[in-house]
Amino acid sequence: MPTTITICRTCRYDRTCDAPVRDGMRFLKRVEDEIAADPDANGVHLRAMRCMACCDKACAAQIAADGKMTYVFFGLDAEQNAADLVAFARSHERSADGVVPFGERPEAIKKKIGTRIAPLTDAAPAVETTWDDHDENA
Repeated sequence: MPTTITICRTCRYDRTCDAPVRDGMRFLKRVEDEIAADPDANGVHLRAMRCMACCDKACAAQIAADGKMTYVFFGLDAEQNAADLVAFARSHERSADGVVPFGERPEAIKKKIGTRIAPLTDAAPAVETTWDDHDENA
């Protein structure tokens, strides 16, 4: 199953700027160019969406695949983080569960991961909790 990078195409670094080409679109183009130039990125797909609802943390992107962890990134820079995002996506694509070990994450984007989300598939391991698992004083 391919790994997909989704980029917010409407992101703007400066929300008062009304430039005809938004920062998100520039980032999308840079990532597209990086994927095209990387022969190891043939299992990485790219798509755009209108808004990822994190306007105060532009630019935003997501890396996901069926049955794997999803990573959401904030504060990405079109000029500095495109290659790193593609490298992360390649690691995600090679991983059976989508977990990219901390040591394999490109340094420039390690701190730009906003969240990691568990997969919502039947193949995902179930997490069972009971009342006994919870400390009511915690």
